Amino acid sequence: MPLTFLHQPMFSAAWIYLRESFVLQLFAVSVIALLLGILQKVWAEAWKLKFLEMAPINTIEFTHPHIPSRKVIVCIFLCAVALLIVAIPTMRGSHLFGGTLAWMQLAGFFILAGSAGALAELHWPGTRDYAFACITGSAMALITIVWRFAAATHDWNMTLLHASLLVLCLLLAWRLLFHSWNVRIQLTAVIIFALWLLLNL
Repeated sequence: MPLTFLHQPMFSAAWIYLRESFVLQLFAVSVIALLLGILQKVWAEAWKLKFLEMAPINTIEFTHPHIPSRKVIVCIFLCAVALLIVAIPTMRGSHLFGGTLAWMQLAGFFILAGSAGALAELHWPGTRDYAFACITGSAMALITIVWRFAAATHDWNMTLLHASLLVLCLLLAWRLLFHSWNVRIQLTAVIIFALWLLLNL
């Protein structure tokens, strides 16, 4: 059974727009350049730890610099992809993400969100907590939206697939990102949850 967001008419129309629109071509090139730049920076700072090469050992011992977590960065990107896959068919009728190229707007949003999360993890030690809150709030809101979408389309098989993907996303975030569930993190998750629902009203 083909996935809803991979239906031929939508992507055929998108391909025509992409071939004929310089703006969309520029968007696609910009997204690719952004991802390549982020990957290069993540490789240099999270895998190779280049920022420590020139630092004196006594300075490292005194300042205890933040060492970015590879698991956190990978988890942020994987969860962003999972949320995007579910959001494309369910959020296309929302106020913010509407029109023929809604899937491209959503792709841009989640690419930027994932990139921002990865860059934040490279520099700030508290990133994993807020990434967990954002992913949890988004996944819970999308679960609600998915069931509403299913009631309108009666596509229950696709709904189960989307819900399973969201649950997997939550388990992955819990396993790799959960560190603290203090009041600020709880409030962040509630705000993200409410914002997604407001966008889909």
